[in-house]
Amino acid sequence: MSESKLQVAECFFSIQGEGPHAGTPAVFLRLAGCNLRCGKTETNIMEVSPQEDEPDGDATWICDTIDVWREPDDSYTAEELVEEFRARGWWNNLLEKNAHLILTGGEPTLPQHQRAFAEFMEYTYDEFGEQPFVEVETNGTQELTDAFTLNVDLFNCSMKLSNSGHTYDERVDKDAQSQMVSMTEHEYGPDVKWKFVVSSEEDLDEIVSLTEDLEIPDEYISLMPAGQTQEQLRQTYPKVAEIVKDTGWDFTPRLHVDTWNLQTGV
Repeated sequence: MSESKLQVAECFFSIQGEGPHAGTPAVFLRLAGCNLRCGKTETNIMEVSPQEDEPDGDATWICDTIDVWREPDDSYTAEELVEEFRARGWWNNLLEKNAHLILTGGEPTLPQHQRAFAEFMEYTYDEFGEQPFVEVETNGTQELTDAFTLNVDLFNCSMKLSNSGHTYDERVDKDAQSQMVSMTEHEYGPDVKWKFVVSSEEDLDEIVSLTEDLEIPDEYISLMPAGQTQEQLRQTYPKVAEIVKDTGWDFTPRLHVDTWNLQTGV
């Protein structure tokens, strides 16, 4: 087995804050780097402070973990990462207490991350004969390898809208997103949930256009209020709730922001 290393920005034990498993105990494995920089498209990413800055240009929100994922804290082989989880007391939570493993970022499906994570999961199965339930948080712009997808139980695909500050071509990759659509209703393989960050009612037409163009079934679509602070979420929660009542899509909260506000790694 090769010695590809996972470029880890941070890892911590908490609860899943978003999506269909919101509230589930989970170990978060945040990988470094992203092909997008939501809310700060005109700024040097190394100088961003999301807690203080305003969004660039037409963006209405800022990725709340830029200051964490923009560079790795450490790198691990599969064996080293398992030992790290054991030392922190997390491995038993994953395998014995049904906690989920959340692969997040940044963008965890960058090609180098896919290779290293597939090796990590192969190692865990060889070592323990079982694997944890794996969720992947992704922007959906990267094509997925079979070796990577084989080890994922749920993709939470957060396609970006123009409110992220990115152009259409930067945030929409028809090949990659069509690949994920093909998995959405497939009898075998990972589940897929599509999540859209909403700032206002004006975002609705764009979501309808994207979901119809990609032929995403309504029952797999979630709307999530934009906001990296509790104060901002107080403004967007009611707006998104009203849209959900009208469309029949579902509402996903941001429990980690509701609970810890701007604090990360908790």
